[in-house]
Amino acid sequence: MTTTFSRTIGGRSVALACATARRPLAEDVLATLARIARADPLRAGMKVRFGWSILTLREDGGGLVVCEPDFAGDPLHELRPQVDTTLDVLARQAALVRRVGATPVDAGFEQFVVVARGALESATLQLFRSPPERDHDSGWTISSPEQPGSAQDADAFDALRVFTLLARRPVVLSALALPPGYAAIIDGDAISAVFDADGRQRCELGCSARPR
Repeated sequence: MTTTFSRTIGGRSVALACATARRPLAEDVLATLARIARADPLRAGMKVRFGWSILTLREDGGGLVVCEPDFAGDPLHELRPQVDTTLDVLARQAALVRRVGATPVDAGFEQFVVVARGALESATLQLFRSPPERDHDSGWTISSPEQPGSAQDADAFDALRVFTLLARRPVVLSALALPPGYAAIIDGDAISAVFDADGRQRCELGCSARPR
């Protein structure tokens, strides 16, 4: 069920549509906009980074509506007037970092992950995050036992935008807020293990957790 949450911020009506169950995160978005408005009046076209996503305000009938990138179309250039994908992914990322006791470091939807060619089709994935070297680099490398890639063979890897994983292997996005130095193992559609920068396993019986 979709609900539209509304608030008057800086004299402007601001509306946000998402699943009713995502109310706490929807309220967080509106509270963030209220803090921004104290220093910078809200206006159509304003963009706000919110976790892994970027939200954009669009004029709508005299008020403003919060839009997310069109993840089902062209998220780099198009918008849609709801925020379900943004909040769903963020909720799963928050559940994982909370469970393992890590401080989240966002990987933006527009950033790149390095993927060993063919790895995403493997049942088991191995993820490791290095400190990013460039603005559009998330720091994440994804491989598999069958497709480990080779540092000596640049053609063994592809650079993929984070948002492309929504269609190809959505469970991966749940792990992408883990900080540099962390590693994760994915089996099928579940995160089965997370290791910190010291190599210690941070969850032993599977790490996938339903967001609150």
